[in-house]
Amino acid sequence: MEVIKLIDELKEDQKTALLLRCMQDFSFKEIGDILGISPEAAKMKIQRAKQTICRRYEKLVEEGR
Repeated sequence: MEVIKLIDELKEDQKTALLLRCMQDFSFKEIGDILGISPEAAKMKIQRAKQTICRRYEKLVEEGR
């Protein structure tokens, strides 16, 4: 499935943060503690991961994949 591939292609820290939030329902504070960053930085990593996935998915759709 393309979405799983797009997630797998993320930077490791973004992928970890996204999966902890979406699959494990961790709080931003918990994710920050795990990654050694602030809760705000954890939130930003997740937002950037989502933006990257959306951008790459839109590109695939445009290419007809």
